[in-house]
Amino acid sequence: MRRTKYAILLLILSLVLTGCGIFTPSEQELQDSIPTLSLTAGRYRYQIPTGGYSWSVYNRFGGGSHMATDTAHPLQAVDDLMTVSLTGGETVTLTFSRTPDTVEVTYWSVGDEVGSQGTSLETSFLDDSFLFTAPEETTDLVFQITAQWTSYEDVGGTVSYPFTTAVSEE
Repeated sequence: MRRTKYAILLLILSLVLTGCGIFTPSEQELQDSIPTLSLTAGRYRYQIPTGGYSWSVYNRFGGGSHMATDTAHPLQAVDDLMTVSLTGGETVTLTFSRTPDTVEVTYWSVGDEVGSQGTSLETSFLDDSFLFTAPEETTDLVFQITAQWTSYEDVGGTVSYPFTTAVSEE
């Protein structure tokens, strides 16, 4: 009788551990885990939609799921991008639902050729947000925020957040 109890207990334990090891999130759970970006410029706050990404969710046993999507270059999708009002020289705050390890800010003039390198802006990190200064440009701009998550045990990847602006001079 005692051996039977141990055998049943061992069987239950192995089923539980096996079940945890094969857990893979659904496609919707994977998409829901992609961090969101809130951009604050002046008195306005915007939720910037996700562009292309390569994103993984891991379980505690090293397994998990991966999803990637490729999107058009932001210059090719200008008409479909959210428009954000920026004033040249103002500080722009980027707040993510999960803080990334690195953030790159690149911009182009709307008339630039697709494939042009764009201009990178310096970012700083303060109070759980990334900051950059809006460029002093007189033309409409296309931005792409690219963030990477590399130090988390449960998720990781790269996500882009494109948007367009009409830079105003105040």
